[in-house]
Amino acid sequence: MKKIYCILVSAILIGLIILLAWNFVSNKEKKYEVEKINNISVAYNIQLISSLPIVVAQEKGFFLKQGLDVKLIDLGGTESMTALSVGQVDVASIGITTLLSFIDKGVPVKAFSPSSISKMGVYVRGDSNIKKLEDIIGKVVSVRGNSGRGLALKYALRKEGLDYNKIEFAGIDETYEAIALLEKKSVDAIIPIDSDYSQYGDRVMALPGWFEKGYAENPSGMVVFSSQEDYLNKNSVIIRKFLLALIETQKYIKENPQGTSQAFSEFVKKETLGAIDYTPDVVQEKIERGDIKFYSWVNPTMFSDVANISYETETIKNKLTEKNIFDGQFTDLLLNAQGEIYDGIN
Repeated sequence: MKKIYCILVSAILIGLIILLAWNFVSNKEKKYEVEKINNISVAYNIQLISSLPIVVAQEKGFFLKQGLDVKLIDLGGTESMTALSVGQVDVASIGITTLLSFIDKGVPVKAFSPSSISKMGVYVRGDSNIKKLEDIIGKVVSVRGNSGRGLALKYALRKEGLDYNKIEFAGIDETYEAIALLEKKSVDAIIPIDSDYSQYGDRVMALPGWFEKGYAENPSGMVVFSSQEDYLNKNSVIIRKFLLALIETQKYIKENPQGTSQAFSEFVKKETLGAIDYTPDVVQEKIERGDIKFYSWVNPTMFSDVANISYETETIKNKLTEKNIFDGQFTDLLLNAQGEIYDGIN
């Protein structure tokens, strides 16, 4: 009997040792999975508040929480898409019209998520004789005609039955340069990156009819996240983690506007050595005023709407469809996030 008891005790002890050993190995494997880091490079424009979600995701550790080591690379719109098209970056935060111009040329890139839509304003000198939309015909406007801001003006003029081909586009992207040229009367109207013109005082005024007729809220002001089609297909797990981090960021933005604005302001000031100094109050005000709105999801017809406008205004040469522009493999994730964070889809 004693012998049988010893055998049972020994068996139980051996079982416990095996169980503990298995548990140790299992936990070690789980720990490895959590600590496994994926590298991903993202092109963005530090000058734009539309870059706020990826900056906040980086600064608040939401990317790292998803196991992503994100390298942010500050580039302009065209430069971002060029870098993306040759594989120098994995993802680009880019204006929809710039993305369309590359797809139109046959570059195999697609949007996989919306990011934001910004209001756009058209402004003239405070003493200008431009008193209504049709007065801008025959005038010089600061921006590029094939930019998102140029397309917004073309769209409005077409809706008004006016010939946008009679507009001269000066091709100036920088707001400070456009303001200087406006004051020197070298251009007649500007479309700055920032839709809030109150900072310029009486020097400028909104183009009469622009805001009243709703032209400031135009889908050509959309910024999207894009990548090469091949990268999206081969790295869907990494992209999904990227989106999960951004979804958590959007929740944070909504719940903590002060913390959001502070994080973005400090990052931009640090990275530009003080050359760009958005104060937290200004950033927060822009978000709360609706100058920029962030999205997890938009109806994909918005992509084809912008493509149609681009085609009709001869900004692109080919008629592009939703399938040409948008990779919908993350639809369920994004749609659910839009409903949870923003109480529905637009």
